[in-house]
Amino acid sequence: MLKAYRKSRLLSAVLSVAVLLSAVPIGLGFAPSSVQAASVIGAPVNPNASAEAVKLLDKMYAISGKGIITGQHDYFESPDEISNKLKTISGQYAALHGYELGAIGGQTESGVAAQRKNIVWSATNWHKAGGIVAMTFHQNLPGTKYEWGNVQKNISQAEFNKYVTPGTAEYNALIADLDKVAVSLKSLRDAGVPILWRPYHEMNGGWFWWGKKNNFAQLWNIMYDRFVNVHQLNNLLWVWNPNAPNSNSDPYELTYPGADKVDVLAVDIYNNDFLNKYYDSLLSLAAGKPIGIGENGEMPSIAKLKLSQQNYVFMMNWGKMLYENNSNDTIKNFMNDSYTLTRDKYKVWAAPTATPTPTPTPTPTPTPTPTPTPTPTPTATPAPTVKPTAIPVPAPDSSVQEPAVNGLKGEYFKNMTLSGTPALVRNDAQINYSWRQAAPDPVLPVDGFSIRWTGQIKPAYSETYQFFTNSDDGIRVWVNGTAVIDSWMKQSGTERTGSIALQAGQLYDIKVEYYENAGDASVRLMWQSPSQAKVVVPTGALFVKNPASSQAAAAATPVPTATPAPTPVPTPAPTPVPTPLPTATPVPTPVPTEAPVLAVKPGLAPDSAVQEPAVNGLKGEYFKNMTLSGTPVLVRNDAQINYSWRQAAPDPVLPVDGFSIRWTGQIKPAYSETYQFFTNSDDGIRVWVNGTAVIDSWMKQSGTERTGSIALQAGQLYDIKVEYYENAGDASVRLMWQSPSQAKVVVPTGALFVKSAADNTAATASLASAAAVTATPAPTATPAPTPTATPAPTATPAPTPTATPAPTPTAAPAPTPAPTPVPTATPAQAVAVNGLQAEYFNNIQLSGAPALVRTDVVLDFNWRQGTPDAAIGIDFFSVRWSGKIKPLYSENYNIYTTSDDGIRVWVDGNLIIDSWVKQSGTERVGSISLQAGQLYDIKVEYYENQGDAKAKLMWESASQIKEAVPASALFLPSVS
Repeated sequence: MLKAYRKSRLLSAVLSVAVLLSAVPIGLGFAPSSVQAASVIGAPVNPNASAEAVKLLDKMYAISGKGIITGQHDYFESPDEISNKLKTISGQYAALHGYELGAIGGQTESGVAAQRKNIVWSATNWHKAGGIVAMTFHQNLPGTKYEWGNVQKNISQAEFNKYVTPGTAEYNALIADLDKVAVSLKSLRDAGVPILWRPYHEMNGGWFWWGKKNNFAQLWNIMYDRFVNVHQLNNLLWVWNPNAPNSNSDPYELTYPGADKVDVLAVDIYNNDFLNKYYDSLLSLAAGKPIGIGENGEMPSIAKLKLSQQNYVFMMNWGKMLYENNSNDTIKNFMNDSYTLTRDKYKVWAAPTATPTPTPTPTPTPTPTPTPTPTPTPTATPAPTVKPTAIPVPAPDSSVQEPAVNGLKGEYFKNMTLSGTPALVRNDAQINYSWRQAAPDPVLPVDGFSIRWTGQIKPAYSETYQFFTNSDDGIRVWVNGTAVIDSWMKQSGTERTGSIALQAGQLYDIKVEYYENAGDASVRLMWQSPSQAKVVVPTGALFVKNPASSQAAAAATPVPTATPAPTPVPTPAPTPVPTPLPTATPVPTPVPTEAPVLAVKPGLAPDSAVQEPAVNGLKGEYFKNMTLSGTPVLVRNDAQINYSWRQAAPDPVLPVDGFSIRWTGQIKPAYSETYQFFTNSDDGIRVWVNGTAVIDSWMKQSGTERTGSIALQAGQLYDIKVEYYENAGDASVRLMWQSPSQAKVVVPTGALFVKSAADNTAATASLASAAAVTATPAPTATPAPTPTATPAPTATPAPTPTATPAPTPTAAPAPTPAPTPVPTATPAQAVAVNGLQAEYFNNIQLSGAPALVRTDVVLDFNWRQGTPDAAIGIDFFSVRWSGKIKPLYSENYNIYTTSDDGIRVWVDGNLIIDSWVKQSGTERVGSISLQAGQLYDIKVEYYENQGDAKAKLMWESASQIKEAVPASALFLPSVS
């Protein structure tokens, strides 16, 4: 928030970059050097994150709920002053040292560069001393002088748009500034220093040039792309850090860039305002990611942290507020409390144990327990958040015909009691508004109004749904006549929740009532289920029972027609296409404003009578030139377009540089809406949908996102063609889509179809040298799905125009139930023979009778300091997994393990990995040549000494992305 101390606080801050290394205290229940490797949820968002960054993030996860890392920020001109003062007062250094990379004192470019070198030197030494480095980013408005006024420059939304629009002078200035900062970050990368990178913090307030912008995520993504894909800053962990939401700051959700671009979430809190609601709503949004206190003036209360805010993993005193806002006794007590982690405590905890592999006290041979009946245990779909007990719901009237208009009917009143005749009646696409201190419409007052939304809602899954509201002020929600949320009171940006069991595809009545008292006004309706990520309830799931008409409102009030009114959400609809869905769901991914809207060409309507192709994916033709000319050297079926070859070739028959690819097939949307297609490529790319050029960027470029839009009908098959070429250097290509009801994701395999499969007749592709290369055949049998994949139950879109909401919760590649090889599989119920037989022993020698025998669907466990089962001890146990593995490609496979502690792997009798030692979250790798579709014996042995426990088995090949070996590729020993 903007505080009285802001100027002194930012005495030198414009780019504060605090490099946070990991630290965790002794006495918090941690074993020395028990660093846990990143689990699925714990992996950095950058797939190429450095080993140091991975370990740092592991530390963040490890300390959550057990203690708090202490931190101290320093100013640009004096990067060690306040940290040293903290040591003088308390006798302890903070574990985390926050640095400032920016300048606000009118410095010259050479002066700034010189001071940044001093900061790099200090941060490197801090890291070597065992501390955590963090960096904040107060950036002056690109292209302006290093002055504080240019950090707080007040610019309009239209002006801001220029900075995030490629090709403008403002955008070029932004890139130039980012490239300057990257020099310092590269120096730290090369020194092996991981950084908790806090760019564009407090973006939900209006005091910085990047603040309160409805497309803030676009700025975030530009930096992420530039730093990760261009500068290869793989030492960064991305910390999204808003201000505590209050009268000056928006709710967190309005500026969240999305889980795919954020590693850690933090909040800035001043004036001792450590309210539980700030913590609770941040923890909810984080969905399992670590959270911290990015800045504080007053030190938080240890008692409160332990009692109700125990998941904050770090805090950071801001500059001289350390001693201006806290007494010496407060500082001493906080820094010397057993709950806080100082640098010395962290260094001891993090240091690898000097003792050799310990010989544990021999465990008495356990009395052989009767082997339990093997219980197949598919990995559970991760539950989103703890939910209240579901409210039973009356069976809906399935005979009711589905309404034709999406959205909800909104009745707006000039009072807070929903009384009298509404001043405005219209159809609203969603409930997702932040009017702040404005009115929803000119006919309404700024304060003292109320709204009633009514209609029907259709869930995609037969599950318990958790509804969320975030409102300022009162809110209440009924689903099918059942009160799910009732918070009819004055409140400021508060999240409420309630749960109810619903049936997939059924229409339920829904009513939402809201009132605004005074000050800021905002209201949002979200939902979540085990298979549905937490999102704003999409337009495609809402239906107007009686669409608003011009007769619906008071006679004196002009009322919109039945066409849904454009939603006054800050994020503008990306494309003004005449569809029944007037506004796009606000999404965290940037949308270039100049993206064209394209209608399907007349006469090219898809042939609905054409039988749907049997093979999912697209036909890929690979050429040894950049012009797609001549005979392709490789033809194969690709499950998706989602590749990052970097500086390698897509296949051994292709060169590393100077190649091109043409993908062809058909695409089937789930919704009758305007779809926005996105590509991210290095280099050239162009996309046609149904013969219409949607994206044309046939040029040399580096990891650049392009976009274009087209209106499509649900369930129809449209021809699609994507052409791509790689010039030199890194190579990558990705095809994504998004619509008002569809989150931005890689176009899933289930929505893609091969018109004539590349290998239907075992056809071969001719090499230019006349040597024949057989295209890798797609497996004929449907691979059994894995329950550990993305929690979407199906990637195949519904064929009706009123399809249910997109099940894909994040930008992760969507799974597929198709027979084509895919990176992840649909979490449908596993076939009984899939998985590995697991024998669990209560010793580390795999000796005696196993205490537990069961089927493990995948080998991907992070027990941390827990146990695999109640029958197994927390420490000193071992496991033997055995069965068969079936690859999809005839290629050389890299087999990876990540384990804490010992692990060894045999494939077809060959010892691939042998790391039978005490280790902490360590990755090992071995290689073996395998044939597609063949079953190979596999055996994995593992032991846990003590401390954290985890074991993961992954694979990778030229055609197979690196991932946990899925259940579809694993079979019990009895399978032949």
